[in-house]
Amino acid sequence: PTTGVGIGNRAPELKVDGVAGDEIDLAALRGKPVWVNFTASWCPTCRDELSLMQQFALRYPDLPILVIDVKEDPAVVRALVDELDIVMPVGLDRDGKAQLAWNAYALPVHFWIDGAGIVRAVVYGGPGPEEFLAGLKTVLPDATLP
Repeated sequence: PTTGVGIGNRAPELKVDGVAGDEIDLAALRGKPVWVNFTASWCPTCRDELSLMQQFALRYPDLPILVIDVKEDPAVVRALVDELDIVMPVGLDRDGKAQLAWNAYALPVHFWIDGAGIVRAVVYGGPGPEEFLAGLKTVLPDATLP
């Protein structure tokens, strides 16, 4: 498949520093389904949906849910992580290169990637629980709401 963010495309590379001092590398997760979210702390919808995403993360601990913050100061992102007690891996797209590669201009945006690295669902805007579940079911068919 062609590399891109359309359904059926091979997901673009995603490698960023993590807010916890780690590294987030989508290639290292090959073989597992992954949920990728691009976000920013200044976006009210982005902030609002993090608690629902967290519920899915707790329900499906083997499903990596990668929260990629776009072009914000690491201290701002760390404060958000602490404020909302986020347990999901949070990455720092400091220069916007990941945002560009993933065409993630309208925040928030969500991508569900299967174990082979293929994009299976994309949702733009502030989806609710049912939209999250529909995306998740494309990579975890037996998924249910938390």
